[in-house]
Amino acid sequence: MKHHARIITVNLCYEYPGKKRNLLKKWIKILSEIKGDIIFLQEINYYNVEKLAQELGLKILNLDNHEGTAVLINPHKFTIVTNNSVTMVGTTRTYPEKLEPIHSRATHRRATHRRTKTLKKIKQNNAIYIGGIHLDDVPSLPHHIKHLVYNSSEKIPLSYSVDKVLDICAQRRLPRVKAELAKAKSFKRAIIAGDFNEPSHLDRDYNKLKLPVSSEFEKAEFVDTFYSKNRDALGYTWPAGGLYKKGPPQRIDMIYTKGIKIANSKLYGETNKWISDHKMVITNVLL
Repeated sequence: MKHHARIITVNLCYEYPGKKRNLLKKWIKILSEIKGDIIFLQEINYYNVEKLAQELGLKILNLDNHEGTAVLINPHKFTIVTNNSVTMVGTTRTYPEKLEPIHSRATHRRATHRRTKTLKKIKQNNAIYIGGIHLDDVPSLPHHIKHLVYNSSEKIPLSYSVDKVLDICAQRRLPRVKAELAKAKSFKRAIIAGDFNEPSHLDRDYNKLKLPVSSEFEKAEFVDTFYSKNRDALGYTWPAGGLYKKGPPQRIDMIYTKGIKIANSKLYGETNKWISDHKMVITNVLL
């Protein structure tokens, strides 16, 4: 039996003007209406994530203050196994209690070893890997291609070739991506989402370039959920909310899945009253 689940990724935008206490109330209202089952958050550092989770009736799966990310889980649909994996509620104990009869001490050790391996395999088959990511924002390839200086912690000279900028993208982002993909590798089903700060090689603006992050996910057999259901859409997620209006539009917020049926995917936060510089990505899946 398939179960419906809604996945959301959104950057809360710590630089958005206004008191964080008031903005948190707005986020609670927005997310209460959308009703996500797995919510990936970025730029959480100035927000009370514990209060947000409590008000939404969700559990915190993991929280990384260094990277500024958190993942919230609907406890009515998911059981937390580790801080990076969950099972659907009701499936945790579906594995058999007895795998084979044991008739002697000699066979007991072998049977116990086989049983342990089998139970681990069954649990692994049931489990879904969940990983949140917020990658380095330097360099900004869209700015560079438009010959615009990107003001951040480090400035990349506009005299650099596109190939050189792509090499820097790979150097600064791929180690983090490869570490996450390595953790997800043994899982048949996985969801990795967040703010990747890099467009996709699938986007029509960049389909002649081998962008490192999206190419790495494709190589690992992950599906870009928004692109898979909206191939003709530009799907820009930044800038938004009236902020950074002069910045080049780009699709940098993604939800990647492996081994999961995707129902549909859309963007949310199209108006100037939106309270982030990133639009939200919403993907509905069947598990």
